[in-house]
Amino acid sequence: MLEKLGVFIEKKPWIVVIIILLITIGFSSLIPSLEMETTAEDFYPDSEIVNANLRIIDDFGSIGEVIMVLVEKQNSENVITPESLKEQYRIMKDLESIKDINMTISIVSFIDIICQIEFGNSMINCTDEQIIMAYDDLIANIQNNEVKMIESDDNNENIDFNPYPLLSQGKSIDSLDIRNYYINESDEKFIFSIEVYNLSDYKKGIVSPNKKINTWEWYIKFKNQIIPDERLDIEYKIAAHVEPKNPVWEIGDGLIQNIKNLISTIRGGQLINSFKLETYLWIKSFDYNYSFPLLLDTANIEFDFNNNRIIIEINKEELSTYGISPRFNNFELPAKFGDTSAGVRIYQKPILNQPWSRINFNISLLKNLVERIQNKPIANTISSRILNRFTDFSWEDFDQLFEMLDSEEFKIESFSLKDIESRWENLDIAPNEGKSKQIFFYKPYFMNELKSSSIILLSEDYDEDTGPSATLMILQLQKARYDMEEIRKTSEDIVDTLKKSDNRENYVKLKATGNAIISNELNKITEEANLIIIPGIFIVICLILLFMFKQFSYIILPLVSLSISMIWMLW
Repeated sequence: MLEKLGVFIEKKPWIVVIIILLITIGFSSLIPSLEMETTAEDFYPDSEIVNANLRIIDDFGSIGEVIMVLVEKQNSENVITPESLKEQYRIMKDLESIKDINMTISIVSFIDIICQIEFGNSMINCTDEQIIMAYDDLIANIQNNEVKMIESDDNNENIDFNPYPLLSQGKSIDSLDIRNYYINESDEKFIFSIEVYNLSDYKKGIVSPNKKINTWEWYIKFKNQIIPDERLDIEYKIAAHVEPKNPVWEIGDGLIQNIKNLISTIRGGQLINSFKLETYLWIKSFDYNYSFPLLLDTANIEFDFNNNRIIIEINKEELSTYGISPRFNNFELPAKFGDTSAGVRIYQKPILNQPWSRINFNISLLKNLVERIQNKPIANTISSRILNRFTDFSWEDFDQLFEMLDSEEFKIESFSLKDIESRWENLDIAPNEGKSKQIFFYKPYFMNELKSSSIILLSEDYDEDTGPSATLMILQLQKARYDMEEIRKTSEDIVDTLKKSDNRENYVKLKATGNAIISNELNKITEEANLIIIPGIFIVICLILLFMFKQFSYIILPLVSLSISMIWMLW
């Protein structure tokens, strides 16, 4: 076979040369379509493990290519000022509009979550003060210690109770005199402590502090300052509530039934000097003009006589149903106990400041009675004047009250005047003026996990007074493997977007890196270098041949041979 081929070449050499030239010309016509690629995969070893991994990525996908953007402060104090964060937010949204970017992660992502939770708005729509607050809450540590709500103890007043100021000088009752108050939490409970000047009167049991008092309570008043929805704008009072164990009469329950109940109470020795201690949650919603008490089932009250404290422990899950750190399955929102004060108050009837008469009203009977009065003009006018004279209540308030009592959350069968807050009289309030500036911040564990994730993105100086000077923004591309054209296009889109964003505002400056960016830059550099290196090599070879053969005509054939061999080598 080879002998025949040799004979053919010897007899017809030009035909062979022409065939080789035609093939070479065909190969050389495809040279412009050649591409030089520089990706990480080009350097993978050719092994079964690597090839299997690449097949898995092709078939099942992967987390995708990751690109990192370094964000550094420019014309701002640090990268977490409201202006810097808003610029980063807009940059993040610009990047998310790029087709191949699947997700962005940055400090802005975490602050935006906190803004949604605490204020019900995205970060870009929050005020500067709210953004600062959201960042501080994100970075704050979980509060494990009891918080003393007043820095300096409230004074011990000389007179704590005086029902008839014109007739008497009043009386000092240290158990009704607030010294300080505290808020804490454990794994499953919130703990409210009210410190008074003396609790020794209750060591043998609960007794009335004065014959004119039979219903009283120690309370802590607060607002949850995390309000993602206006319906959660609620004023609360947590109260250790004391009242007689049994009412004397319930209007609407019938004469015979009331007499039976009264006899049972007398036989049980509970008609006088018999009290019950319960935890009340007074709630004043944003759309109601008054507070209404709810009995908390999971609460526990203890008297700490050594420290003169009334300690109220309440299950977090029960409070969550009333808007305090609401829970959704295993997820719970944070809570901020702010605008706080503590107090002691007693219930007194509007006539002659007498204690509670221990009379309840059947809700159905009371509702029908109010409706009949409202439907009679004369009775309505007279009753309205009486209400305005002795109470802060109006018929419209009764309508709201009955509407609330009809709901499932507040459904009860009987009602007493002691449940109307306007007839309660404060004996002591601490602080004496305004509200405490202290805030108890309950931070659930998921927020601590957000903190751990966000700190990774901040520079090491994040906990210094100057704040972090830099942060990272992580971009995740949709696919783990791209061809060169896709990498080039995505990288150029990212770089162009960052340049436009950087020129639009100047609070921060941006730099991007990652395998896709580096590969694209290497390709650009390689292409630019080849435009110089390849012609340079050709010229050097020509000079060497010219130096060796001394005549230009002698180097033509070697150059043609070299060109043909290079073309054949590429293919």
